[in-house]
Amino acid sequence: MPMLGAARQPPVAEFARWYHETGGIEGPVLFTSFEYHKPLARVLDQVGQEFGKVLEQSGVNWLALDDPGRREISLQVLKRMPVLWIWDNVEPVAGFPTGTESKWTPEEQRELADFIRAARETKAKFLLTSRRDERSWLGDLPMRVALPRMPFLERLGTGARLGRQAKP
Repeated sequence: MPMLGAARQPPVAEFARWYHETGGIEGPVLFTSFEYHKPLARVLDQVGQEFGKVLEQSGVNWLALDDPGRREISLQVLKRMPVLWIWDNVEPVAGFPTGTESKWTPEEQRELADFIRAARETKAKFLLTSRRDERSWLGDLPMRVALPRMPFLERLGTGARLGRQAKP
């Protein structure tokens, strides 16, 4: 499973590695950060990057597709290939902190949510990370899994491991 550079790995990357290695998902793990504005068309570029060669062999030129075509092809790919798709840091989609104006228009928010709804009919699993429940733009779509704070001794051990990994 390709992973991000060690210095930039978000905490969810370790979960993805574990989930993949223990057979939780047979296909690739895709990672999309929402730290900066990214409408659905740019999010779907992950599919083009991951499956571009396979698509080309099937006669599909990802770069020649319009936005609705990319959405449709993405859903077709996800129906055939199990993937874990991590959407990290989705808070800015609805504005973060709460009350901050979002860079995503209501239509862009709806397109993202509608894509996840449509993907329920595929083999894809989505993991969205956020510090809040995101129901303002996802409605009842997400199933929130609240994680308790890590115990102090585990935080110390994790910090020490990360410190060792960060050394050149």
